Amino acid sequence: MSVINQMLKDLDQRHNEQHSQAHGAAQTMLPNKQPKTWLTITSTIIITLFIVFFAYLYLQNQTLIASLASNAESKKKAKQPLTSMIKVVNNQTVEKKEKVKELNKNANTAPKINSLTKNTVKAANLNVTAQEKTVTTKTNTPLVNRHSVLKSNKINQGSSHVENNEKKSAVTTAKVKSSISVSRRKVSAQHLAKQKMLQAEGAVNQNELSKAETLFEDVLVLTPSNKAARKQLAALWFGRKAYQSALNLLSQGIALTPQDSEFRLMQARIYLTQGYTDKAYQVLQALDQSNDIEYLLTLANIAQKLTKYPQAIRAYKKLANKQPSEGRWWLGLAVAYDSNSEYLLAINAYRSAITQGELSKTSLQFAKKRLTELGE
Repeated sequence: MSVINQMLKDLDQRHNEQHSQAHGAAQTMLPNKQPKTWLTITSTIIITLFIVFFAYLYLQNQTLIASLASNAESKKKAKQPLTSMIKVVNNQTVEKKEKVKELNKNANTAPKINSLTKNTVKAANLNVTAQEKTVTTKTNTPLVNRHSVLKSNKINQGSSHVENNEKKSAVTTAKVKSSISVSRRKVSAQHLAKQKMLQAEGAVNQNELSKAETLFEDVLVLTPSNKAARKQLAALWFGRKAYQSALNLLSQGIALTPQDSEFRLMQARIYLTQGYTDKAYQVLQALDQSNDIEYLLTLANIAQKLTKYPQAIRAYKKLANKQPSEGRWWLGLAVAYDSNSEYLLAINAYRSAITQGELSKTSLQFAKKRLTELGE
């Protein structure tokens, strides 16, 4: 019995061991199977969600296409009555233009045209207002279309008579405005130049010569024909020995006013200061018909210095004719005749110089001595 019991115990132990081994194996196998199961479930859920999402997008797209198609059809239906209205308005406009052309032919005076224009414009505005109300009540088109119709109606309602008169009035207004604007610009430029001129002269009086030069330059930019500003600026540049700048400035003045003797006289004096007597003579000789006393005297002296006696005689003759009682001019003429070997004319000129008087003591002695030497 003991042996049997022992065997039964061994069997029980073996059975328990096998059962524990089987349970352990099941536990070891369970963790390997669980991840695969969860992966399958997760992928299935994701695929299902994608299918549902794409199905939703497809339905939304179909709905949007259907709504766009219905809107297009409704717009086409709404444009049809509007197009017919525009055609009717255009036909009416053509008829009105023909009537107005007949009125233009019969119009005689400007006042009638103006009154007719005002009445026609008022009638056109009333028609436009009435059409605007009609379009607003009879159509359900968008606001942009209504504005375009109203603009076309306003343009078409204006008759050719109104357009012609409006063009005339526009041209007249443009001419008036242009003349007004030009005159304002001229006035403003002259006014500004006048202010700068006063400031420049004040700067000269205060010995602020650099400031004065800048202001005179501004004046010439605004009014290039301003002689006073050009002369004073040239004098300032001459004073600080900017000879070439002064000569260029005076040359511009001569180009603007070729018959101006003052610019030529200033230019000749600058050339004389530099020792260019020939250039000074050329500048003055170009205007030898001048009647300015100082100009003629400078020309005569330069001509006599360059032994151009005929030119000197011509200049002194003009001086003596302008001021016959001035003994200096007769003395200069006598010396020019004497130098040109015209002794009889020189004797007469010396006599005139002595007779007129107002000569210095030295000049008077020289005239008498020459008369004695010439046999008088």
